[in-house]
Amino acid sequence: MERDPQGNIWFSSWGGGVTKFDPDDSSWVRYTEKNSPLRGIAADPDYVVVNDVAVDEMGNRWFPVWDALDLSRVVCSPADEETAWVVYHDQDGLEFPFLEKVFARDGHLYICYRGMGLTDYDYNWTVENKVDDRLTHYTSKDHHLSNNAVWRCLVDKDGTLWAGTSSGLDKFDLDWGRFRSVPLPDPLGPQVNDIAVDERNNKWIATANGLGMMNSKDEFVAVFTTFNSKICDNYVRGLKIDGRTGDVWVGTESGLSRFESGIGAPAEDLSDVVPFPNPFIIEKGSEILTFDRLPYQARVRIFTVAGELVKKITSGSQWNGRTEGGELVASGIYLFHVQGASGESAVGKIAVIRK
Repeated sequence: MERDPQGNIWFSSWGGGVTKFDPDDSSWVRYTEKNSPLRGIAADPDYVVVNDVAVDEMGNRWFPVWDALDLSRVVCSPADEETAWVVYHDQDGLEFPFLEKVFARDGHLYICYRGMGLTDYDYNWTVENKVDDRLTHYTSKDHHLSNNAVWRCLVDKDGTLWAGTSSGLDKFDLDWGRFRSVPLPDPLGPQVNDIAVDERNNKWIATANGLGMMNSKDEFVAVFTTFNSKICDNYVRGLKIDGRTGDVWVGTESGLSRFESGIGAPAEDLSDVVPFPNPFIIEKGSEILTFDRLPYQARVRIFTVAGELVKKITSGSQWNGRTEGGELVASGIYLFHVQGASGESAVGKIAVIRK
């Protein structure tokens, strides 16, 4: 399921093609072999299997078609709805029929295959023009994927390609042109079913035995199972993150769970970055202050009112009330300075109370 820039919600299905919901008039349109280039499987031409939907930055909608009888592999509904749908066949280099998930970003369509690895299809931002397209196919033999059964891939906010396979989590190393296996903490894995990225570039990893969260430094900082959380089941099939609220929706074998991460949409104006709790009460020394709506890659510096530097926060959005030397700060008023990746900045105040 994905939402396009017009607000339409697109649903894929196993056997029923693709369905579009228009919230403006609450209308539903179903696309099958009868009214679109989507085609069914050879054994049943009316049975149209579409495993996923991806929407790129331009608003193009991408649909991977499973084992289509006409050898079509991916169908694209261009952002300009007056433009005819574009079909990518086996002769376009997409020779494998068993497509799982897709991910679209920066003019590239990444295609996961069941048992055949991962393809990076560079359509160069021109959906209708295939002349300048390029294709790279990754496998366990040639590029060190943990397994050729790839269930999900995505590119994070730093431009790093990740792949979830039947044998674990992989991260692409640009310097070496190959994947590197990322160890999963117990009891996660081995199969990685889905990957999602939030507004702070944390990676959420859905596995066959629990849910994990990696921070922006690619360090696992949390593991959720039925033993330590209210997650419905340890077998996690899918993830969806609400970028506005930060809620992580977790699809499991036994139902749907929701985790309130608190990582919502980043502030467009840095003056809207708010520290909480404020006042910041320190009693045990383990308390945490969070800069709400802090954009990814923004930096925070905390000063005394006399202008002395207390702490630099160069990664993440939290402060533990300690100085650069690790000492707890005294009660008083502190100033914070936020600077965005493009140089914009804002200032604010934090009241600290030591008990």
